This record gives sequence, structure tokens and C-alpha cells, in this order.
Amino acid sequence: MRLVIATLVILAGRLGASALTAYASNGTQLYTIDVSNGNVLATVNLSVTALTALAVGNGTLYGAFNTGTRLGTIDPTTGVVTLGGPNTPPAVGVALSYDSATGDLLYFTGGTIDILDPSTNNVIGQWACGVSGNGMAIGPDGSAWVANGTSLSEYAQGSGCGSGVSTGSGTGTGSGVSTGSGVSTGSGTGTGSGVSTGSGVSGSGVSTGSGTSGSNSLLSISTLTSGFFYGVYNPLAGGDELVSFDAPTFNANPTLNTIGSLPSGVNSIAITTQTFAPEPEALWLMGGALAGLEAYRRIRRGRRAR
Repeated sequence: MRLVIATLVILAGRLGASALTAYASNGTQLYTIDVSNGNVLATVNLSVTALTALAVGNGTLYGAFNTGTRLGTIDPTTGVVTLGGPNTPPAVGVALSYDSATGDLLYFTGGTIDILDPSTNNVIGQWACGVSGNGMAIGPDGSAWVANGTSLSEYAQGSGCGSGVSTGSGTGTGSGVSTGSGVSTGSGTGTGSGVSTGSGVSGSGVSTGSGTSGSNSLLSISTLTSGFFYGVYNPLAGGDELVSFDAPTFNANPTLNTIGSLPSGVNSIAITTQTFAPEPEALWLMGGALAGLEAYRRIRRGRRAR
């Protein structure tokens, strides 16, 4: 009986389990990374190169590319890229994040964060404008968290994108009345500034992070919305590293924990939960163990009947 129980305990870990998996890329190759130490578990060549960002959503690995329609899906086991369309985002994406609430992608160009429909690559809105940085992920509070150096900035939806309506009158001060020559002496120059004072510029959703740091830089960040982030960090001394930081609430200057080294040139990362299929031999052993347990129960019942 003890042998049967021990067998069942051992098999519990072999009949399928869930674990965090990281995908990272240097633009031409896709790496499957062990998040516990940064070791490379698998490497495949991408069928479309110039990859600039990664994101995982609803079981799909998305990639931004500096070519073609600029957004596509990736088969992580083969490296085959399927570019989307028919639309093309207006600029190259430097970071991606999947919005599980809507099924859309946040597409960061280094200046704006656009909202994309991944089924068409169509820009359906703007999340934030006037943004600077590298990595981006949707934080546990639902805002976009952007890495700039080693600092974080937070952007609520609509940050910095103002109405764009000018409050300047734009009315000329020159009289525009001819003095006789037929040539107007009025300058016709408007006094209106034409600069938008749309409230979105000074909205509270504008970055609360300082956005300034040394030469060290978080190139990419990713989270499963639990408030625990992973990132690609390029220190001043050189060499890319897998790091993590805990931020259940927004923190402009999180403490980075170094996990391990990454392949040279890695510039993007995406974290996902992967469920492993049961090992075939484990199914056979489980069947035998359960049969043994049932036989033991029958023997026990037989003895009680006597």
C-alpha cells in the first residue's frame, strides 16, 4: 500500500503541470527561457526577422516587426511568423502588451501608445501620447507602465492626447485695408497661439515616474497582471540580463532582482503560463498504481466480510 501511495505522489508532478515560461528575442531568433535562472531551453530561427517586441495573449504569441505589416503571430515551436493585416500600423512598435479586458494590443511606438485590433492590425484608438521609453506592460491597476532607463512611468488611458482644438482666435490684427496701391498694409498675422490646451495634456494620468536614469536600461518588461514583472535589463557594464521586480502597486523606481544572463542582443520578452502535457510513461504507471490500489481495497473488504 505504501508503494502505491508513493507512486501516486511521484506521478502527480508528471501528469501535467503549469509553469511560467518566457519567450525572448534578439530580432532574428526566438528563445524559450527558464525564468528561474535565465537559461535557454530552446532556440528557433524566425521566418520573418527584424522583430522588435513580443506579447502573449489568449494563448497566442504576438510580435512586432520592422518590416511588412509590422504585426504578426509567432509559432514558438517552429519560429514561423504569420504577418497580419490588411492594415499596417503607422510606425514601428518598440513594445507590445495584450489587454485581456478587451482582447486588443497596446502598441508602443516610442512616442505614442496605440490601441490595435490584432485581427486586422487596425489602429482603433490612442492610449497615451507624448510617451518616451522602451519596455511597456499593462500593470495590475490597468494602466500602461513604461520603462525609461530603470524608472517606470504610468499612463492611464487617454493620457496626454488632448482634444487638439486650438483656443487661439487666429484672427488677424492687420486691417487688411488697401492704402491705394492695391497692396494691403495689414500684416494679417494671427495673434492666436494655435496651441491646444486640451485637458488631456495635464491630466493626472500623465507619467508619475521620473523617466530619468543612468546608462542602465530596462529594454523590455512583461507581467501576468499579478504585479510581478520580468524584464530584459542592459546594465552599463554590458551583457543582457533577466531581471524581476515586485510591484503590486505602481513604483517609479522598483528594485531589480537579477535572475541570470540572457543571450547577447535580446531586446524583448513575454511571459506566459504553459501547461505541460502528461508524459506517456506516467499514464501507464498511473494506471498500474490505481489498479494496485483497487486490488488492495478489495482484499481489505474481503477480510472484513469474514
